[in-house]
Amino acid sequence: MWGDLRQAARRWRYQPGPGGRDLRLDLLRGLCLLKMVFDHLWRTPLHHYRYWIGFVSAAEGFFLISGGVLGIVYRRRLETLSLAQAARALWRRAGKLYAANLVLVLILALLETRGLLPTRGFARSWGEEGFRWWRLLHFNQPYFLFVLPRYVVYLLAAPAALWLLARRRTHWLLLVSAALWYLNWEHMGRLLVPVVEPGLYPFRILSWQLLFFAGMAMGWHRQHLTRLFRALPWKGLLAVSAFGAAGFAALRLAIDGGWLSMGRGPLFHYLGREQLAPLRLLNLGLVALLAFLLVDRLWRPLVRTAGRLLIPFGQSSLYVFLLHIVLFYGGLALGLHRLPLFAGSPWRLLLLDLGVIALLGWMVKRRVLFGLVPR
Repeated sequence: MWGDLRQAARRWRYQPGPGGRDLRLDLLRGLCLLKMVFDHLWRTPLHHYRYWIGFVSAAEGFFLISGGVLGIVYRRRLETLSLAQAARALWRRAGKLYAANLVLVLILALLETRGLLPTRGFARSWGEEGFRWWRLLHFNQPYFLFVLPRYVVYLLAAPAALWLLARRRTHWLLLVSAALWYLNWEHMGRLLVPVVEPGLYPFRILSWQLLFFAGMAMGWHRQHLTRLFRALPWKGLLAVSAFGAAGFAALRLAIDGGWLSMGRGPLFHYLGREQLAPLRLLNLGLVALLAFLLVDRLWRPLVRTAGRLLIPFGQSSLYVFLLHIVLFYGGLALGLHRLPLFAGSPWRLLLLDLGVIALLGWMVKRRVLFGLVPR
């Protein structure tokens, strides 16, 4: 019997397919997008359990995996493209994403200023000044759009990282990235990029870049890391990552339950989100390792179930991110949450949340507006 179980477990493992694309990363990025979408939708009792992985949010995973995918893809592309051509492609993509971001922010700002959207509770307001046109040029924008402008900044800087990687200077890329992160952590996230980062907002650009560029380095050296990963004892890694992740989850529950106080003291210094503090990075590393091991070992059952939604989400991550905001605020403007079917019970709002997720899945499958919305 045990022999049959071991054979079944081996059959469940991930096997690379033709084309060299790592579908495990697509599934994991899709999981990050699903969590991000769910966190942004109408509040239900299930939202109380969104911190079961400790202090890690979906945004950390998104930046790390996006950097990894970029490193994998552009290592192959640089076999046929020059670095200048690759840089132009990255900058064009950054321009398209920021243009889409500006259009979305402008539409939502106009809806809010005309009273069609609430300024508290669901949307981050424009502050006491109210809406100002020049604020559209800042990368600190409201409406859950903190992630996308930072991704644009990292795409703009990605050619410099590719130059170092292509010349076998990965250590310099990691040293510079780690130094910027450390300096901002020591200064409590107060080192800001001029013009584009005018105030203290979540996701400090100089802190969170560490995830993206470390991901790029891992993606660039994927083959070497894959050989190393397969040589390590996976059961030991699974045990360490599971116990470590459980420890951070217990710490989060202790803080949320009032047994420990985080405030702005030592715990915040080592766990804070804005400056991407060290223990938060450790929490991310443990959760990422645990998730990757589980996906690698349970690939076949996962790809036949959750993978039907998560892999398309991961392969069209920016499309899903942009469209979920459109659907959510469209639902707000139409007052869907006040309809008798959904009003009166937070559990009923779960139906609305699931409906938005199902609609996004259908739109990705049918490739709705794929020619217009960046993916």
